[in-house]
Amino acid sequence: MTLVIPDSYYECAFFHSVAGSLQIAVVTLGVQYAGSDFANESNGLASAWGEKIMGQMVQEWKYEKMTMRTQVGVIKERVTGFPGTKTSTPSSPNNATLVRKLTSIPGRHGKGRMYLPGISAIDITSGGKMNSAYTAGVVVALQNFQAECTALHFNLMLLHNPPKSGGPAPFPSPITGWLVDGLIGQQQRRLR
Repeated sequence: MTLVIPDSYYECAFFHSVAGSLQIAVVTLGVQYAGSDFANESNGLASAWGEKIMGQMVQEWKYEKMTMRTQVGVIKERVTGFPGTKTSTPSSPNNATLVRKLTSIPGRHGKGRMYLPGISAIDITSGGKMNSAYTAGVVVALQNFQAECTALHFNLMLLHNPPKSGGPAPFPSPITGWLVDGLIGQQQRRLR
C-alpha cells in the first residue's frame, strides 16, 4: 500500500549510519509546510534534527542526510553530517528506541511509530529495559525538535495509508505528543 502525501505535505526521512556497518537506519516523519521560504526553512528543519536529536545518540552514529518527498518523489536532499554526542559504549546497531507518535485520534490507527538508532549500552538494563532518565531525555529532545519545527513553519504530521478495505486515505493527523516504549526496540525492518 502506498503512503498518501497530500499537497503541501512531505515525508521527511532522516538517514543515520554507524561505523562498521553498511546498513542505514532511517527515521521518517510527516510534515506540513505553512511558511513562505521553503528553501531556507527546510534547511533549518534538517539542522534541527541534528541539533535536538543527536544528543541522545552515541558518537559512533552519524546523521548523514535528510530527504523530503512528495507523492511524486524526493524533492529535497540536505547532507548534514551531525555525529551523536554521547561518549558511552554503543549497544548493538539493530537496537533502537521505539517512539510512538501520538495524535488526537483514538485507537491504533491514530498513532505511528519510529525507531531512533544509536542507543548506548549504559541506557539499557538487563532484560532489555531502558532507564527512565534516558526515555525522559528522548521525549524532551523530541519536544524541543517539534518546537523548532513549528518556529520554522513545519507542523509534524502523521501520514496515513489508504484503508485495506478500500477508499481514500485519512487526512494527515497532527502529532500531539510522544511516547517512548520502555523496552528496547529492534529496527531490523528499518535498516536499508
